Amino acid sequence: MAEREGQERTEQATDKRLRDARSRGEIARSREFTTMMLLMGTGAIMLLAGGRMGSGLTGTMKEMFTLSTREALSTMSLPEVFMGALGDALMSVLPLIAAAFAIALLAPVAIGGWAWSSEALGMKWERLDPLRGFGRMFSANSLVELGKALLKLVLFTAVLLALLWNWAAQIVGLEHADARAGLLESLHLVSRSFLVLASVTIVIAMVDVPWQLYSHARRLRMTRQEVREEHKETEGSPEVKGKIRRMQLEVAARRMMEEVPKADVIVTNPTHYAVALRYDAKMNVAPLVVAKGADEVAQQIIRIGAHHRVTTFSAPPLARAIFHSTKVGSEIPAGLYVAVARVLAYVFQLRAIPGGREVRPPADLPIPDELRRD
Repeated sequence: MAEREGQERTEQATDKRLRDARSRGEIARSREFTTMMLLMGTGAIMLLAGGRMGSGLTGTMKEMFTLSTREALSTMSLPEVFMGALGDALMSVLPLIAAAFAIALLAPVAIGGWAWSSEALGMKWERLDPLRGFGRMFSANSLVELGKALLKLVLFTAVLLALLWNWAAQIVGLEHADARAGLLESLHLVSRSFLVLASVTIVIAMVDVPWQLYSHARRLRMTRQEVREEHKETEGSPEVKGKIRRMQLEVAARRMMEEVPKADVIVTNPTHYAVALRYDAKMNVAPLVVAKGADEVAQQIIRIGAHHRVTTFSAPPLARAIFHSTKVGSEIPAGLYVAVARVLAYVFQLRAIPGGREVRPPADLPIPDELRRD
């Protein structure tokens, strides 16, 4: 544990670590980018639909200020009138509300995407640690956030003062305009100010987005030991993989030995190699290698074959050629057809003639040079 804490986090986060972080709700986020998109989107909506929103709000205000005597004096009708006016006002600004909601929902997709995690809602007691809290106050991320806040304060203050200075005459002139014209002009000024402020937030977002991506990647960095441990968890430790491999080989060896009694002949070296062959003209085009082995495995194949009275034929060049060229369960290569055919013919004759005294073993077993392993 101490060794792991002493290591530097120099390795990039693996895919598994990124997936785990996303499942915990830890993704890159830029509030400045979302703020920029909100200001730009709402400003554009007010420019495009400001006239209709202004007309709707003006009509609602006119209805509220022109109540009949009965409605003004009736305590029963005032709540109904108020709720109706509130509903009309909300319907007038509904495009603005819908646009702001959609932008707030979709803007994060451009940076880190959506991520929902119940872990993010849970209580994290380590956040109550005063020492860690003190450390976060003076961390690089806190200094960057402080710098952004000061930058926004300076820029927004400068821009708003410039807007008030340039639009002072228009703002003062609103008191002389009628209600509808004044409201429309106010919406126009607000929408323009939103767009101007959005242009300021573009500068801040251009700084914040790369920083948030870098900061998120840095938080997820791993030590070399963590990478090795994760690899072990994902792929399995070499010890476990080796044990599984040995078990698989043992199972394959047992299955192979079970096929030896079904062989027609066992071609030997005579002691170092043993290859068991079976030929079924209805099932195979060429003889099939049902078992093969070297040294101790070869001796075991020979012993099993002898126990089940499988003919053993000593032909060292042929045994080596089959052993090195053919896998268990595969047919022999075409270059060995003639040699193996002569061996099988000899074996089948031994079976046909009692005692096999008149059968001579084949002396010439042709083996191509490319298959020889002398």
